[in-house]
Amino acid sequence: MTPEERHQEDERLLVLNMLKEGKLTPDEADELLVAIDAAEVAESGTAPTGPDSGSAATAPSAPFTPPTVPVPPSAPSSPSPSSPPTPPIPPVSPDQTADPTGSGRRFGFSFGDLDGVQDDVGGAIRDALAEARDAINEGLTAAGDLARSTVRENRAAVRDAIRQSVRQAAFEARNAARAARIEARRAMQQARVEARRAAGSIRMHGGFFGSDISSQMVLSGDLKPGGNLVVQVPQGDIQVTGTSGNKVEVEAQIKVRARDGAEAHRLLSGTHVALSDSGKDLLLTAAAPAALGALGSKLWVDLEIQLPRGAGLVISTSHGDIGVDGTEGTHRIQVVRGDIEVSGASGHFDISAKEGDIELDRCTAQTLKLEGDHGDIESRFTPAGDGPFTIQTVYGDCEVTLPPGSAYDLEVSAVGGDVEVKLGGQCRPSSVTSHSWQGKVNGGGPAIKVSSIRGDIEVRS
Repeated sequence: MTPEERHQEDERLLVLNMLKEGKLTPDEADELLVAIDAAEVAESGTAPTGPDSGSAATAPSAPFTPPTVPVPPSAPSSPSPSSPPTPPIPPVSPDQTADPTGSGRRFGFSFGDLDGVQDDVGGAIRDALAEARDAINEGLTAAGDLARSTVRENRAAVRDAIRQSVRQAAFEARNAARAARIEARRAMQQARVEARRAAGSIRMHGGFFGSDISSQMVLSGDLKPGGNLVVQVPQGDIQVTGTSGNKVEVEAQIKVRARDGAEAHRLLSGTHVALSDSGKDLLLTAAAPAALGALGSKLWVDLEIQLPRGAGLVISTSHGDIGVDGTEGTHRIQVVRGDIEVSGASGHFDISAKEGDIELDRCTAQTLKLEGDHGDIESRFTPAGDGPFTIQTVYGDCEVTLPPGSAYDLEVSAVGGDVEVKLGGQCRPSSVTSHSWQGKVNGGGPAIKVSSIRGDIEVRS
């Protein structure tokens, strides 16, 4: 093989290696191989003999017969002294180093250009790898920041949950204690009622210190429009029920206890229950003999009253329970020792109990004044006027229930107790502490004031 043929073969191998390494596309490699073959044809004037050479459109040649080559005589084992010396290797130029075959110059390009392309591709790959590394680092940094932020948020959420749980536990404990106190008060109230009933039974059937007797009477009278029924009895239970019409009907039961039967009969005969006119009002009184109270004698007057709904009611008694149901008008009730219960009534309310509980249920109030000393107040009412509305007690708890849609200004104060306000609607407090609450409900309206000195207060809707 001639040197030129070796150069061409090297060029083919170089192209195939670059194709294998991906530095050339198949189309580019094919173009280079065709160019190498064309150069070989131009130099030799014959068709290429390599495996990649195309078949030339020439006539088929005769079968090849190898020529007879004479066998030369045996050569001496050592070189002849007359053999010419080996010529020195010429220096390699820079162009031949970049293109060792020199054939690239024949095709109008240099293989050094391909090396530049290789360098560009390698640089692009390195740049892409650097960008990917930077992106991965940025993603890891962002993930770390997100993880730390999530941990901080979860830690804050856990703290808030713990605080809320503690507050809820304290709230439930206060409610449980309040419910226990209410249940205890109701049990005591029921015990007092049972005790009074037992005492009445003893008085009626002969007490420990004498004899008890009783009698009944029925009274009635017409009440003028705008008038009031005024009830004044020393002691006894009173039940008032609202009815239609303008007639007042009274059923009275008089109970007297004395040291003996004769004394009891004398006292009973001297006791008078009367219903009389007093201007526009009707006056219901019980007059007792002067000897009442001597030697342990006592008088009880229990009343059941049917009152026209539009009439006013004024009651004053020292000892006994009072119940009012379904009345409409002005209610002024004062009891020294006893409980007061008003239900299904409307109008104006001025109620006080020195030693006893006060309860309003399903009432509609134009004005309201509830005062207690040694007792609890429970009020479920609807404010229907401009007020004022005041509820106050000294030694007792207050529970107030108001309808959700009512608009009012609320002021609550408990000097020696707790305050709890649970209202619906638009509730805007302006001042809130553990012992007070002040604000507007549903935009504000008439003033409602609830206060206690040594008790708890709860206001809800």
